[in-house]
Amino acid sequence: MYNTLKKNLDIIKKSKKKKVFFFGSTVKKETNSFYITPIRENKKFIYFGAIIYNDFHAEKIAKSIDGKFDFTLVDLEKKVVSKVKNELINLELSVKDALTKTKVFPYKGNDLTVQACEALVNNIFINNIRGVGGKKILLLGAGNIGFKISQKLVESGSDVYLFRRNKVLLKKMIVTINSLLPKATAARAKLTKDINNLKKYDLIIGTTNGVSLIKE
Repeated sequence: MYNTLKKNLDIIKKSKKKKVFFFGSTVKKETNSFYITPIRENKKFIYFGAIIYNDFHAEKIAKSIDGKFDFTLVDLEKKVVSKVKNELINLELSVKDALTKTKVFPYKGNDLTVQACEALVNNIFINNIRGVGGKKILLLGAGNIGFKISQKLVESGSDVYLFRRNKVLLKKMIVTINSLLPKATAARAKLTKDINNLKKYDLIIGTTNGVSLIKE
């Protein structure tokens, strides 16, 4: 993994674009202690990052990239990522403590995903006079991201039908969403067990962890 990091550093140092490195974390434990993401770029920035599973590698990588980027982004979520022991990862603390030459900006990866999804859904219905209001939306995989997306879409007037394998937790999530809605909100979050009759939905969103439930 450190060879991949060095290779990517050698590639991007030749670019004249703003250089960005990001630190991310996930509870989906992989076999390695971290992995390096592919290099990507747009008109202004060239960037890649590392998905970290412990503070040791976060600090080590931060020291190796310090001063080589215009700024770095660090996931501020605090997570227990190990199922073997109660190991809390604090990327923000580890990275900020190690970096002395590169500016650090915190972010929340899940929230960026939710905001991007909400913006996309609103854009899909931008020419509709009611926007997302009155739409029936099926959401497959009601985890952290699915829950947050559902809450935003219901508040915008969509009836959101949620599906996940753990029905006990799903029922609690639906009660929570509906309980937190403003009194004037007519739309609701609803439980569905049927994902075969898809024609009744205006939109299907997949946020499953791993294998996608959306087929051709």
